[in-house]
Formats: sequence, structure tokens, C-alpha cells
Amino acid sequence: MHKNKLEVIVEHADATTAQSEIGFCNSGIMAVRYDLLLSLLVAVGNDNRKGKYYLTDIVHLARTQGHPIATAESVEDEVTGVNSPTELQALQQKLAKVVA
Repeated sequence: MHKNKLEVIVEHADATTAQSEIGFCNSGIMAVRYDLLLSLLVAVGNDNRKGKYYLTDIVHLARTQGHPIATAESVEDEVTGVNSPTELQALQQKLAKVVA
């Protein structure tokens, strides 16, 4: 981010040291106009360390095309992701304490 404006979302493996220190993390939640989304998706490439196509690349594409980008901050617990059975178990245990 530059001057509180989101410019790009970068995968950890592709991030520079400066980008890794930013501390603003993508929760994976996006809202995009359908017509704009379609035009951005066709422009997504896979020129990165893993050779993958990242949906998050649409942020940079939209920014370079002059489209406004807005961000919202939330409490980490409200947008916690699960990427493995271990993370799922940890989250289930945490939620069980909240519900009890």
C-alpha cells in the first residue's frame, strides 16, 4: 500500500522484503462489478514464482486501468481462513470456546 491506497496484492512467495513488512493482509473477500471482473480476469497472467493464476492480480490490473479500489479493515478473527485440517481443528476449538 502506498499512502493508504491499495496498489497490488502479492503472494508471500513473490513479495519483496518491503512488501512483506506492510502488515495489511488480504482476507480473500472481494466485491467487483461483474462486467469489470470479466474484463480483468482475461488479463490475469501467471508470470510469478509459482506460475499460477491469482485472482488477486485483478487489484493491480484495475488500479493501472484507473478503477477505484477501496479497502476495509476487520478484526483478524472475523476473516480467519482455513488451509489445512490442522488450521480447521484450531479454528473449531477457538469457536467452541466462544459459543460455550
